[in-house]
Amino acid sequence: MPADSSAPVTGSIEGFASLSAARRAHTDLLRRQRSDTANGRPQSAEIRQFIFLARATGRHVAAADARDALQGMIDYWYGILVMADRAAANDLGSLNLDDNLDDGLSLEGFQTSKSSPPTDSEVENRARAQTRLKAEVFAFEKALSSADQPWLRLLLLRLFTLGEVRHEPRRAQLQKSDKMLGEPALTGLVDKLRERGLLKTEASTAGPDTAYILADENLLQHWKTLAQVVTERRSLREMVAGWDRSGRPAEALLDKGAMLDLAADYADLTDAEKDFLRQSQDASLLKIQQKSKRMWQAITVLTVLVVILIGLVAALIVQMEYARVAERDAREAEDRAIKSADVATEKAQAASAAETEAKRQTDLATKALDAEKQQKELAIQAQKLAVAARTDAEKARADAAKEARERELLLRAQLDATNQAAAEMRAIVENFSKAAEEFVALRAALASSLNDEGLKLFDKTASKLKKNLKESLDLAKNSAATTAKLDEATGSATQEAQKEAKDPQPSLVKVLEGHRLPITALTFARDGSKLATAGEDTEVRVWTPKGEPFTQPITGSSKDGVNCLAFSPDKEGRWLAIGSRGSTVRLRDLSQGRTEIYEGHRDSVTSISFSADGSKVLSSSADKTVQIWNPLTREAIQKFRPAGSLINGAAFNSDATRVVGALEGNAAMVWTVGSDADPLRLPREGPVRSAWFNPRGDQILTSSLDKTVAVWSPTPGSSGNPPLIWAGGLSGPLFQAVFSPDGSRVACATGGQTTKIWDARTGKLLRELKGHQDAVYLVAYHPSGRIMLTGSADSTAKVWFEGETEARHTLTGHTAPLTAVTFNDAGTQIATGSQDGTVILYDFQKDNDGPPPETAGATGWCLYGWLDLNSKGEKPQLRAQSFAPKPGVRGAIPTVGLEAEAEAIMNVRDEVKKGENNHWSQGKVIDLLRKGDRVKILEVLGDNDMITEPHAVWIKFKKL
Repeated sequence: MPADSSAPVTGSIEGFASLSAARRAHTDLLRRQRSDTANGRPQSAEIRQFIFLARATGRHVAAADARDALQGMIDYWYGILVMADRAAANDLGSLNLDDNLDDGLSLEGFQTSKSSPPTDSEVENRARAQTRLKAEVFAFEKALSSADQPWLRLLLLRLFTLGEVRHEPRRAQLQKSDKMLGEPALTGLVDKLRERGLLKTEASTAGPDTAYILADENLLQHWKTLAQVVTERRSLREMVAGWDRSGRPAEALLDKGAMLDLAADYADLTDAEKDFLRQSQDASLLKIQQKSKRMWQAITVLTVLVVILIGLVAALIVQMEYARVAERDAREAEDRAIKSADVATEKAQAASAAETEAKRQTDLATKALDAEKQQKELAIQAQKLAVAARTDAEKARADAAKEARERELLLRAQLDATNQAAAEMRAIVENFSKAAEEFVALRAALASSLNDEGLKLFDKTASKLKKNLKESLDLAKNSAATTAKLDEATGSATQEAQKEAKDPQPSLVKVLEGHRLPITALTFARDGSKLATAGEDTEVRVWTPKGEPFTQPITGSSKDGVNCLAFSPDKEGRWLAIGSRGSTVRLRDLSQGRTEIYEGHRDSVTSISFSADGSKVLSSSADKTVQIWNPLTREAIQKFRPAGSLINGAAFNSDATRVVGALEGNAAMVWTVGSDADPLRLPREGPVRSAWFNPRGDQILTSSLDKTVAVWSPTPGSSGNPPLIWAGGLSGPLFQAVFSPDGSRVACATGGQTTKIWDARTGKLLRELKGHQDAVYLVAYHPSGRIMLTGSADSTAKVWFEGETEARHTLTGHTAPLTAVTFNDAGTQIATGSQDGTVILYDFQKDNDGPPPETAGATGWCLYGWLDLNSKGEKPQLRAQSFAPKPGVRGAIPTVGLEAEAEAIMNVRDEVKKGENNHWSQGKVIDLLRKGDRVKILEVLGDNDMITEPHAVWIKFKKL
């Protein structure tokens, strides 16, 4: 049975007078411990004093249950003191009432067994070992990151255990199979501790497994972090022991603080500790609930008081307002009676002023309507003037063509007349020559029969005849020269006339309006029946060849706009692929008006295209991928990820077996479709803006920000990557580079107001086109390959014809730099887009009434080249050629069956034949050969010995 709580303490000592006095002091400290303020809680000195008094009292209490009660109080407040002030708790000495040693247990007193005194060498070795361990601990903690601190505390908690009675710490085994070591951070800490010699392995006492254990028992004392963890754990154990011995009073439960937070990591909680923590949490929650309830009750009372106060104030205000209103009403009534006449007068004046203002507003409205009507009439008149101007321009072109044809006919007539005169002059010369010969023969015959006087007379007559003959010969030569000049002029006139008659001319169809922001993409359907346009707004628009809307605007793109467009390759372009600045590609079925979505990308789509058979779609994105996918199922077929680089664009080769991508990471990549092989790399010294295969697929063109355009072979070389064929440098920025339709040339738009054209095989610079007043951003080839379209920051587009260094046509109408230019597949229409948000559509046809006539397969005659005679009488070689043989050596005489390429612009004639005096008679012009046109030689015409005049070779050919 428990002892009487009022039993006196035996012996003359300093302590509590009785157990009841100790309990009253304990209860008072508990009440103050639960205070919300630090000042209200017991201080360290008060707790130490209580522990000393309780220890002094307990060691002289006779009853065991009274000693247990006092031991519980001591253990509880010792745990509180350890958490509050470790230094104050460290020198309390023994806290066990059954221990008579004055220095008993302390925070540093972890040794539980005694042995014989160590020898000097053992002391020295132990000191050396402890010094080494302290150094290793210091080095380990210095290298420890702040992120590893919580993991270290969790690990240390598993490396010691507390005794059952005095709660002394001892090393504990951590099994290697412990699930906790599955955490990578803890595994890393274990490895580091083993490397430092602070942790070792030994056989497990719990089974066949091995376990980790602290390398030395002294680490529990000398490792500061571990000692602190031990102290925290021990304080809870002793606090709970005191609580349990004291009969588990509710007032001793923890309300809040670090102890509850730290206890969440303890894996070796005793049942008493679990009960203590659970009840502490429940008590804390209950206190919070009660406090919250009291707070709401106070708020409710305060709210009611405020409402009552507001009501009283409002009532007082209302009464005061009633009195004030009554007084005011009385004054106003008096004022109204006095001012009634004045008010009536003012109303009359206001009515008059309102009538005047209404009349003025009516006059202004009438004038505004008249001005609007006048503006409409001016607009109509301006449209009529524009139509009249276009009509006059077309009539002027027709008149110019007619005049050129008339000049051709006139020059032809003059040439025929001159040829006739030359023929007659040649006949006269021939007659003179015969007469001269007859005179020479006559003089020889008469020499024997005439005297000296007769011979002198004869010689005098012959001299006059010779002089006349010389004058006739000079006249004949002048006539021949004049004939040659007229022939040349006629050829030029014929060429100009044919140029005017056969070359297409741009004619405005319509200015397409509707986009609100700059244009970003233009594309025609394959059959030219539709034009799709997109901009930085969210709409895509489709137009007919007449510039009328084909469908309603296609909405739903990213708020940042559209980057690229592509029609499916079927003739009518049923599907329109839309690449947005979001992350989706939308496929619009223009025949049914429905939209499908491909969602394989995660960032802005930078390019999109169909394979030639329409079975695949190729898209690139700022998400650093190039993807091939099925347009019917919208399922990915293959994805390429080029080392984390942003992709500026990608393109198929002609049979969609290979893909080339332009990388922001200073290179282009070539992948094989359907293969996992490593891609081929085309390195550059700056980001690559575009990369394309030529139509045959045997060359790759790249343009990059290192101011170079380069042509590569797609076949790997000795280094494993494609070899560079040639590279052309620029002095300024390079905005766009494209192959010609036959792949023989490369055209580049530059920032230097020029467009440069290279030979794609050799890298030779062929031409520079100058004429724009600002940077050239865009370049596009006509399907024929002999016409080029450029777009510039000077807000214009220009049309260039092959062989000419000046633009034939300048297309105006935009008010801001151009952003897109293109031909349709037939070459019969041009579309230009600008930052001003408009698209301008042009017809581009012969006389604007249809496409140019097809001339392939035409047959005719042309001058192949001039012969170079020599004095040895050997067969001559060609010294000047109008064709380059393929194959053949320049200078060789052509043979039937040879294929050749025109090197200049030449007239094609229906026939040629040798006339009188070895002069060639040329037939009429039936066609025009342009530089680069290919022919097959059907017949070779010239002198049999290839030496006599004229020194020339004519060929009959078929145009290929």
